[in-house]
Amino acid sequence: MEPAQRIFSAIGEVSQVCWERIHGRTLATSHLGNICLWDLRRLNLPTQTIMRAHHAPILAMDFSTLKAGGLVSSCHRNRVGKM
Repeated sequence: MEPAQRIFSAIGEVSQVCWERIHGRTLATSHLGNICLWDLRRLNLPTQTIMRAHHAPILAMDFSTLKAGGLVSSCHRNRVGKM
């Protein structure tokens, strides 16, 4: 089975993916300690890149179900970042 759309990033392999459910147009991907935000209507380039969101690989991230665009991510040693 082939993917419907491929996402290409020069940053590296994707370790986490989450979908913004309020508007349903944004996807977040993590690449080591960096985060890319993608508009699902235009997947050729990220709409925003947050370099060094963490100084370690991101273990989990998710969008808020209450606030559009609210994103939380975490890495090892209980470090949490809010975007």
